[in-house]
Amino acid sequence: MAPHGTHGLLGTPDDMNPKPKKDTFVKPKQGGVGGKPGGGRGGATPGTPAEAEAEPEAMVEPPKPKPEEPKVTLSNLKWGEQKPIFNEKISVSVQGVVPDEIAHLSRIEFKLVALPPDGKREEFRPSQNGNLVGGKATAEFTLFIPAYRDAGKLPDECKYVFTAKHSKSKEEESAPITAKKRFATNVRFERDEGWMGAPVKVMADTGLADDTEVTLKITLKTEKAIEVKVKAKAGRLEYAWSPCLCGVRLVAGALPAETEASAEYSLGTDKEAAKKTFKLKLVIAADAKTFSQDYTWSGFGVHSEFTQKIEGGVHKVHVKKKVRKGWYGTYVNMSRAAGITGRAGYPRDKYRWAKTDGVGELPTKYHNGTAWVDMPAGFVPTDSEYWNATFAKEGTHFELRGRTGVNWPEAFADYDFNKTAYAKKRADWIKDTHDRFTEKALLRPKCCPKGVDDGGCGYKLELTLEFEVVTTWEAHSIAMCAGYFRSDAATFSLEDDDISMAAHETGHLVGLPDEYTGGAVDLTTPDGDGLVGGINEDSIMGQNMTKVKKRHYVNFAETAKQLLKSKTAVDSEFIAIYPKENP
Repeated sequence: MAPHGTHGLLGTPDDMNPKPKKDTFVKPKQGGVGGKPGGGRGGATPGTPAEAEAEPEAMVEPPKPKPEEPKVTLSNLKWGEQKPIFNEKISVSVQGVVPDEIAHLSRIEFKLVALPPDGKREEFRPSQNGNLVGGKATAEFTLFIPAYRDAGKLPDECKYVFTAKHSKSKEEESAPITAKKRFATNVRFERDEGWMGAPVKVMADTGLADDTEVTLKITLKTEKAIEVKVKAKAGRLEYAWSPCLCGVRLVAGALPAETEASAEYSLGTDKEAAKKTFKLKLVIAADAKTFSQDYTWSGFGVHSEFTQKIEGGVHKVHVKKKVRKGWYGTYVNMSRAAGITGRAGYPRDKYRWAKTDGVGELPTKYHNGTAWVDMPAGFVPTDSEYWNATFAKEGTHFELRGRTGVNWPEAFADYDFNKTAYAKKRADWIKDTHDRFTEKALLRPKCCPKGVDDGGCGYKLELTLEFEVVTTWEAHSIAMCAGYFRSDAATFSLEDDDISMAAHETGHLVGLPDEYTGGAVDLTTPDGDGLVGGINEDSIMGQNMTKVKKRHYVNFAETAKQLLKSKTAVDSEFIAIYPKENP
């Protein structure tokens, strides 16, 4: 360097004068008085502290802050709706909000974690990935049984959580769920379809201890058919269901030809259902069967006959009787009253024709072979000493039905069989009999789980009485006669003022005994339902001729069995029970 005071040079080289700092502004020096800037004697040279002016402070710009990294927010971690069961799949989901600048980053990592009773978290590998679509990501896990063992035994249940993590979020954890092993598997019906009345097993496999009790519910469509308790035995659950009409829903007011049954076993809140339904077939139509039987009760006899069919799911009973215009007479045993013996053209030995003088039912006169005479004073025939007799006009005489040559001793007065009053009486009998017998009880398969209790399922029954007018006597026909007298199953009084008489006699025609003292009582009928020792005054077959009882459906139930078997080959007993509204 040149010694101080020598001519300095403006713009000294780098090794002579250091460069100013980067980004630093240096104000140039000014020369002395009269001197030119930067030159001449007496001018100040750069870097001369003594002569230099004070420099201002350097102006430095502050550093720019680093931009924040975008963040993802995860929320609403939810388990799927599947039941949490060991070794079965379950879905998981999470909602996420992703900033626009990283919207292309959509992957979510899900992890499944078991929380066994020992408190040690057990994470299952591999994790599962999902992508946020519409703000939601989903995945699916199998709830594997954890490695935890209690005395070497697998746990019956375990809690699980799952986590969700985005590369730009913190890891979030779900609420726990509890998974269990199934108490029953492979719930099933033993076959796919079957008829009403034919038992079908509802089965399942189970790990429950023997005698552990579970509930079985069988449902037809949406109506419960039965609910019963079933005990585990040797690793199985099994119940033999005998399908009846319980739970069958009417379709348009009628029984359907078939319906579907589902089955579900439950233990507490856990439920296991059959994967396949059972098709239950119902007999809603069957061709008519004829019931025909002769009865004798307490010395009285009757021939009972009717037809029964199933139509539209209703058992329809048809009692058709041939009727003939007739005349009514009586014959009385006169041996006790007058010591009379012999037949002499009368129906029986010791008997003679008898009639009333128009008052009451008991005969007041008898025919002594030549004329009508008064009954002996004080003689009142018992029920077993006089009988009704029916006559029809055969040419010029009136012949006892079925007894050629046995004739009434005089001519009966003629009458109009079809006059308005008599036609109406027959119509009234038909309607009253229908109304008294129809739907008073239900025909239930005896296999019904409700047993013999009233209420519940069963076929409805409708009874129709029909009269066919004929002009000759035919087997088991009914004589309808003018005049008031005591009617019976073979003879109807067209002027009987008790309309229930026809329903009572129809009861005999379908095989029912009397239920009043002195009548054709069946002493072998079990007591119950109001009947005691064969007597029940308050019934259609009793003294008051009122209610049709469920026991009065006995022969309809027997015929129902035959009708079902004719369609299905199922041998199912039927019983009569009262519907809920008519106990």
